[in-house]
Amino acid sequence: EHVKAQNWFAVAIDFVIVVVGVFIGIQVSNWNEAQGDRAKEAAYLAQLVDDMTADMGNIDRVANVASTRMAVIALVLNRAGIAPPPATLHFRDCAFEPCSGLLTLEPKEPFSSDEPSAANDALFDLRRINPVRHTYDALISTGDIGLLRNGVVRRNVQAYYANAREVEKVEEKVLQDFHALGQTRHELGIARGGASLDELVAAAKASPKFAAQLRSHWVDSGFQIRSMNHARDLASKLIADIEAEKQ
Repeated sequence: EHVKAQNWFAVAIDFVIVVVGVFIGIQVSNWNEAQGDRAKEAAYLAQLVDDMTADMGNIDRVANVASTRMAVIALVLNRAGIAPPPATLHFRDCAFEPCSGLLTLEPKEPFSSDEPSAANDALFDLRRINPVRHTYDALISTGDIGLLRNGVVRRNVQAYYANAREVEKVEEKVLQDFHALGQTRHELGIARGGASLDELVAAAKASPKFAAQLRSHWVDSGFQIRSMNHARDLASKLIADIEAEKQ
């Protein structure tokens, strides 16, 4: 009507109203989308903290079991009169943490128990971490990893789960040697449960193979502990960074 009437001032006002309306509509849509993204980001971060907190509990259990296992091996070899397992190992490059090439592996404390089969039970107890990956897998599969605005947090999340894959490789090696040790144990007539410390000592004296496998398992357990400690440090730092991001 305004065009027909050649009321160009009114036409200009109509045009401005349309442009402003479209602009406001786009801005509101973008704002709503941004708010939705921020809500999803907050949910993802909270879930990541929950996942890594659960991992840390598993990490502590795995490390404690491995430390007890190392203490049992040291006790068995000592009572059998066999050279103790290596306290240090030399490597050009150290996995999971910087070092000069000299690694020190040792249990937290000596093994002691009044239960007759406690040493055997501890020796053949193997735990694995099995990291909780649900949230991270969702981030990757949906492409929502980009919703994590803090680049440092985003990279450290990816680094944590990349390290988790390396930890799983270490645990696969531990598991292989664990099965080999179990097979030798059965060949020597030692059951999975109920065997006494004296039976383990006698087996180590009688079988150089069993004694060597015990020494190897000592090293495996030490590496497992180191990998757990490194994973725990990464998780702890990442949780702190995420909590700081929420503030």
